[in-house]
Amino acid sequence: LGFFEWPTDKSYRKSLACFVQPSHPIVQHLVLDAVAPLKKLHDIRSFTHLIKMDSTDKADSALESLYETLKEKYEIHYALQPPSFERDYQVIRPPHRVLSGTNEKKGKGTCIDLALLISSCLENIHLQPVIIFTKENHNTLHAIVGCWKQITERFELLLTNKERLREVIEKKQILCVEVTGF
Repeated sequence: LGFFEWPTDKSYRKSLACFVQPSHPIVQHLVLDAVAPLKKLHDIRSFTHLIKMDSTDKADSALESLYETLKEKYEIHYALQPPSFERDYQVIRPPHRVLSGTNEKKGKGTCIDLALLISSCLENIHLQPVIIFTKENHNTLHAIVGCWKQITERFELLLTNKERLREVIEKKQILCVEVTGF
């Protein structure tokens, strides 16, 4: 594989998890920035406190705080993917390429770059992210990030059955966010 290139073929979907970086300094800084909206919106003093709470809306509170932080404190624009020199591969921007720096609070990325950034934040705070792909047209995929509402051991690492995915979304077992909205 080339540097930060991901094969988009269905048989390699699990390999996308390699690009989730919960310990990256940019991710850690973003999570710290999201504590302020967590306090303001939900009166919870930290993500550690949120995870320890006996509450069913942990994912809701975490995603809302992260989303509000990115929307209000950062200036992020959608950008086309960098060129890949392989057929059926996509170049992935790591957190330090999505957000150019924590001081500037500016950045750019594709839907998958932004989904991976939020997934990294969710893993950093010990929640279980999900990246869902929808087909835009014959060759284009769109990434949406989600989070399992309950923290449990998962036996379905990859949901490929559309009906099963629809079922868990309708039962509100997964909370989804459109990452290009901020």
